[in-house]
Amino acid sequence: MHSFNLQYDHVKDVNEHRMYRLRLKATSTPVEAAEWNHKFDLFLRASFERTQSYFNPLDHCPDVLVFESPYQSIITAALMSRYIPEEDNLYVCFLSVLPEYRQYGLAKNLLNAIILQAYDNDIKQVTLNVNVENIKAIKLYTKCGFRCTKYIRDYYASNPQPHLDGYYMTLMIKYIRSPPLICKKEKAVLIPSDIEVEYAEQCAKDK
Repeated sequence: MHSFNLQYDHVKDVNEHRMYRLRLKATSTPVEAAEWNHKFDLFLRASFERTQSYFNPLDHCPDVLVFESPYQSIITAALMSRYIPEEDNLYVCFLSVLPEYRQYGLAKNLLNAIILQAYDNDIKQVTLNVNVENIKAIKLYTKCGFRCTKYIRDYYASNPQPHLDGYYMTLMIKYIRSPPLICKKEKAVLIPSDIEVEYAEQCAKDK
C-alpha cells in the first residue's frame, strides 16, 4: 500500500492493525492523484458493498485515517474528512470498514483519532451524516458524543439506500471532559441537559 505519492504518519496500533494518517503530497501529479482517487473509490465500494462510484473521494475529503492489515498490505478501514473553515468544523465524509474486518474495533478507533485531532487543534466541532436506519452506526456515534442536530429528508436520494432520510450529527468539542475515554465511555463527553433537549427539538422529523 505504501507509496511515495502519499505522506504517511503512523498514529497507533490496534489489534495488530496499524493506523496511519494519509495525505497526497503536494508534488503528486494529476495522474497520481487520479490513481489514488480510484483506489479509494474501490475501497469505499467494497466496504459499503455498493456498486455506485464515489467520484474522486480524495478531492472532496483529502484528510484520511486508515488501518492497514497486519497480514497483507491492504487498507482495512478508513475515515475520510475535510475541514470547513467558515464553520470551524471537521466534517467526516466517510467512515467504513471492510466486512471481514468489522470485529476489531477499527471504526471506533478511527472516530477516537479524528475527535482527538479536533480537540488537540481547538476545532469547534466534528460533524457527520448517517442514514436514520443505520442503528449500529448511530449507537457508536452517540457513544462517542455525537448528537443528531438535524433531520434531513431524502439526504441519500442521489445515492439510493433502503431508507433515504439522514441525521446530521454533531459533537461539540467544548463538551469533552475526558479525551482518553472518547468512544470508550459515554461520560467522556458531558452535554448539559438543556442542550440535549435543544438537540432533540432540532432533530425532530417534522421540522
